[in-house]
Amino acid sequence: MLNELSLQTPIADISTARKLMSELIHTLLQAKSLGVKPILRTHSNINNIELVCDYPIASWRNDKIVDLEERRFFRSLTLKAPFCEDVVPEIKNQFDVSEVRHQGTLAEGLHFALISDSLAVSLLSEVKWDTDFLDIQVTELDKNIELIDQSEKIVHASRSHYVKQHTEWIKNRIENKLFAGQVDGEVLWERRQEIFPNLIFCEQVEQKLQNLKIGNPILQQIKKRFLELEKYCQCWKNGAFNPTFRTT
Repeated sequence: MLNELSLQTPIADISTARKLMSELIHTLLQAKSLGVKPILRTHSNINNIELVCDYPIASWRNDKIVDLEERRFFRSLTLKAPFCEDVVPEIKNQFDVSEVRHQGTLAEGLHFALISDSLAVSLLSEVKWDTDFLDIQVTELDKNIELIDQSEKIVHASRSHYVKQHTEWIKNRIENKLFAGQVDGEVLWERRQEIFPNLIFCEQVEQKLQNLKIGNPILQQIKKRFLELEKYCQCWKNGAFNPTFRTT
């Protein structure tokens, strides 16, 4: 989830804007490599936001000086913006009865990240975004329809090494979703590159997986074994593959 507040600070020049966008792309690529779903949600049409006067993100996307692969990756991420589309009703309802502020400023992107338990990312336009967690102030209605104020911390990244620091948090979220019964064999196959980035599947696996529906006890065992293989391959740097490995 993109923190739109990080795009509201004017950048000194186009050269600096290119460097900051490159840092953001590498941050997003690191998240994708850990299995984060490759969708960057925003609160508005991100392409119209100006990084520098007369240099909006739309211009950056068409800037031939910018690395072509970075631009292509960014286009692939922003296909499902804004964030209010395609979200479950529970998240949308909670969004409507609460608000989030960062240092006194309304922060819709951070609000959505908190409710959906998503990774918040920022353009490194100010020193305050150079951190792995952000302090936010939350105001919401309780069961008695009274306003409650409280402070929270959300997981955040503006550099790729911050994403690495959140590796366990990211993996735990993916595992929790897998074992909550929300993912059948067909979805597992479709999202295999996101959830298991270190595994390569042969063609025979596709048909077998797609036939496994939610509730099938074999599916749960397969999920568990795939996760074990993924963890093993993350750490497997050299030597022969150990077919009898076990992860904890």
